[in-house]
Amino acid sequence: MSIRFFHTADWQIGARFRQFGERAETLRRIRLDTLERALAMAVTAGVDAFLVAGDLFEDDQVNPETVTAVMDRFRAAAPLRIYLLPGNHDPLTGPGCVWERAPFAEPPDHIVVLHTSEPILIAPDVFLVPSPLTQKASMLDPSAVIGRQVANLPANAIRIGITHGSLAIDGRHKPDDFPISLDAASRQELDYLAIGHWHSWFAADGGRILMPGTPEPTGFGERESGFVADVTIPARGEMPVVRQVRTAGLDWILQSIDLTDGPCVDAVLKTITDPARTALRVRLTGTVAPELAGRVAGEWRSHESKFAALQIEDATFASLQFSELSALLREHPLLQECLADLAGVTAICGGNAATLSPENSESLPIDRAEIAGLFSAAAMQPTATDVERLAILDEASRILGATLPEVMRES
Repeated sequence: MSIRFFHTADWQIGARFRQFGERAETLRRIRLDTLERALAMAVTAGVDAFLVAGDLFEDDQVNPETVTAVMDRFRAAAPLRIYLLPGNHDPLTGPGCVWERAPFAEPPDHIVVLHTSEPILIAPDVFLVPSPLTQKASMLDPSAVIGRQVANLPANAIRIGITHGSLAIDGRHKPDDFPISLDAASRQELDYLAIGHWHSWFAADGGRILMPGTPEPTGFGERESGFVADVTIPARGEMPVVRQVRTAGLDWILQSIDLTDGPCVDAVLKTITDPARTALRVRLTGTVAPELAGRVAGEWRSHESKFAALQIEDATFASLQFSELSALLREHPLLQECLADLAGVTAICGGNAATLSPENSESLPIDRAEIAGLFSAAAMQPTATDVERLAILDEASRILGATLPEVMRES
């Protein structure tokens, strides 16, 4: 008695990707290609089941053409048994939800939408115990429902739970984000608890709980994503054997470039082996002339057609000539006032102990009441140390510097 299955979640099919403009359609198509590839892998591997632990769809408003495209891929994978759990993005909310619309309202026999928490026999002596989501947020642990269902199962049967939510790790989840206990599988005597929600691979409860992450990343910074889990449970009570299977069709790369070291566009391009299969975000940094930042950004945009998606983020600080800064201040009096205030407070904090209070500010281009207000707004008390004050002022200068390129472009 054993079972082998693919466990996946968080496909987010139908995601809008509005930040990528006309390239959004390419990203949506690639997700469908990845689903087709993952199903083909499951068929080739000869697994007993394909489990989707929530968020197959981005939401219930996904268009009918996309829903049909997903079902077409599921149909082509027959007779592979496919089990679909509603998650928080695509909850089972009744009439109008994606699971009550064609073609999922009456799916083919090899496709099962998990509408209830009733245990399902998915192989000889192997039960799948689901806990589908019926709303977008809850403070309750959705795995608790599973615990109540396993009590009447045969003692020697393999028990696989499936639900969707956050692992209840302090600082890593919101209270109303379906918190799942870190020992939910062992506490409820499950051999394995298949969950979804986070977009990165994460295991808990000694390996009996797994969050496989999104099989196709949805954004930059999603670590340990782009996989499905190939899971084998040898027998009741034995530890699951889990293998990562790479499925992602795109590489999502975040490239930071300090322009003070030179533009280096060609050098970065040479490091990317397949731009057509790459979503790239270029972050430009450094203190440089706004003209240079604009020229480099334009050069990157000239390569946009090579990539599946390309974003340019200008995080440079403006290096201005005296004449440029003078002209800028004349045209933008609010900026001039802000710089004067910042200089005044910095002068206070850079002085000696006798001049560090707002009361000793007669010689500065800012009156005492204004200084007191600035200290208060920055949560910077008169008793704060020089180091604490100057750290705050340094950050204020950095923020102001970051806005100057935008001001220059609008001027």
